[in-house]
Amino acid sequence: MNVYEESERLQTSGINWAFPGPSSFPRAQGNRLRSFEQPEITASTDRSSLQFVAEDIEATAALKREYVLPRDSSVEEYLAGHRSVVPVLMEGARRLRDLLGPTLVLRLSVLIDDFSSRTLYASIMWRGNVNDVRHALKHFDESWWIAHSGDTGGDLCFTYELM
Repeated sequence: MNVYEESERLQTSGINWAFPGPSSFPRAQGNRLRSFEQPEITASTDRSSLQFVAEDIEATAALKREYVLPRDSSVEEYLAGHRSVVPVLMEGARRLRDLLGPTLVLRLSVLIDDFSSRTLYASIMWRGNVNDVRHALKHFDESWWIAHSGDTGGDLCFTYELM
């Protein structure tokens, strides 16, 4: 007798672990069990999926009109997983341009830290006096960003870079 057979004979839990035979399972209808049938895909489902894709393409195009994106796909990949950030970025760009002028250049980038956490940076590319951009960002923070930063999950940072 091997150790497994001996332990099985000596130890019992009081629960009958017998595997039920195939007759206790629901009968298959066609090739699928009734409880696992997939929902029928209809023309309206297809239309709503296409509408979602079209809206996503439109939002990305609008974002590219407001921000400079890197050549790699890091920002698009980030935004694909954080769709709620796009309206915040759009409104943030509008408010920053109201403060700093319509020719303001904004750039998006993604930073990945040592723990693989990703943060999206919306940077003002600034050529002027550093005090001007700091004052504008402080006003931006106090008048709008602090109230809306929770809408992004805390992974978006508005900042500036001196050129």
